[in-house]
Amino acid sequence: MKEQPKQSLESELEMARSRRKEVKRVELTPDEDKALFLILNKAIAAERAGDLAKALEHYTEYKEELLKIKRKKRREKKKKEKEKEELPEGVWDREMLIQWVTDEIKVAEPRKWVKQKFDFSEFPKLKIKKGLDLSKYPDVTQLPPNLKEIEKHAYLVGTKIERLPDGLVIGGHLTITDLPIKDLPDDLVVEGQVRYSKKAPETLKAKVEELISKGQVKRKSMWF
Repeated sequence: MKEQPKQSLESELEMARSRRKEVKRVELTPDEDKALFLILNKAIAAERAGDLAKALEHYTEYKEELLKIKRKKRREKKKKEKEKEELPEGVWDREMLIQWVTDEIKVAEPRKWVKQKFDFSEFPKLKIKKGLDLSKYPDVTQLPPNLKEIEKHAYLVGTKIERLPDGLVIGGHLTITDLPIKDLPDDLVVEGQVRYSKKAPETLKAKVEELISKGQVKRKSMWF
């Protein structure tokens, strides 16, 4: 096989390196990352084999695939921005939830946490799948205003939450000890007990009794 000019080969290697740097600035999904990785490996293998024409073909494919991904990302970004502009007051979307988790819950993978916890099937109404335990997250100051259902127990001990969202239905117990909450929404529904401290404000105790009398708290509350 005829040897390729050294200068030409070095030029193509430099181009490949620059494109690798460029891809680092793009947030890729695992599938996108794998697709680009496979194409780049083919290009490198062709260069090592001295087949510059084949390498150029793969580098072109790599560039086109990267551009395709970047265009898709731009479309998705514009769509999210448009959706955000159209959201009514008091409605949090997925990105706002992720930001809330990042700022207040501070888990390692906020996006994964939101995906595991929230059901978006009736958006803008949000539902927590299973239960919600925030006792290990003392920096939480609020719950999403459009959170309408928690399937099981809600354990909010030790947080800084002052009020629950309107229209919330909790499928299990609600535990609200050691936090600055002073009242509950008139339309709150709790399928289990409302558990609060004996030192809770009188306004909170009175509201719990009122909700019990209306049948919105299904079982008598337990004092801790």
